[in-house]
Amino acid sequence: MNLTDVDDRIIANAAAQHLSIRDYTEKFVQASSTIAKPSASSPRALGRATDNIDSMVQLIQRLQEKTYTYPSEGSIYYRIAKFPTTESSPKSISPASKPAPESTTIVTKKKAPAILRSESS
Repeated sequence: MNLTDVDDRIIANAAAQHLSIRDYTEKFVQASSTIAKPSASSPRALGRATDNIDSMVQLIQRLQEKTYTYPSEGSIYYRIAKFPTTESSPKSISPASKPAPESTTIVTKKKAPAILRSESS
């Protein structure tokens, strides 16, 4: 099972509590193991994002070299138009292609705007 144990919110919350990211997220990792459904089998391994930062950086660098990314306001985004489409991939990812739920935020700093749902959705 993959654990996303690092993002902007986690970094900010860990810093506010004067904790390392690992110490801050450990309570959530432990809690996730207790909320699994009884019918579900336990994961064989837990993969933390923070244990794989170096390989993620290398992957992003390879994508940048191939121009599959672009920078915007201090972040790096996929250049979605460069990825090939398949029969199962959406023809359009435009926010106007279908009505967005009320809890949706449109991110316009991206070249191809994406829809991000709030935590409540």
